[in-house]
Amino acid sequence: MKRLLPLIGIIAVILFIAYYETTYSIEDGANNELYNYPQIPVVNDSSENEEVSASASIETADPLEGLTPELELRYESETIEEGYLVETHRQYEIYRDQNNQVVKSIPTDHIEYIKYKME
Repeated sequence: MKRLLPLIGIIAVILFIAYYETTYSIEDGANNELYNYPQIPVVNDSSENEEVSASASIETADPLEGLTPELELRYESETIEEGYLVETHRQYEIYRDQNNQVVKSIPTDHIEYIKYKME
């Protein structure tokens, strides 16, 4: 019994930490904080009594409608500053069609810098 109680305590601590460290925890809103995807708009918010014009929606159809953006970091440049090689990467929203062809690529404001010490 003396060995069983600490073992149960260790298992409880591990389960507690694993629950709060997981990205799919209920507390963090089902992973909403990791991805900054735009909210999907309601396609048809009209009531049953209203008529919907198909010709108007065809003329103003957005080519990106129904496509989910993928976030991708792309290399932009590199500089040497104070003995370090600094690479610059910019994040892009990539829209692909069903054939995995890039339809549109939109740069975002997110930039990452990676420093390498030069010897």
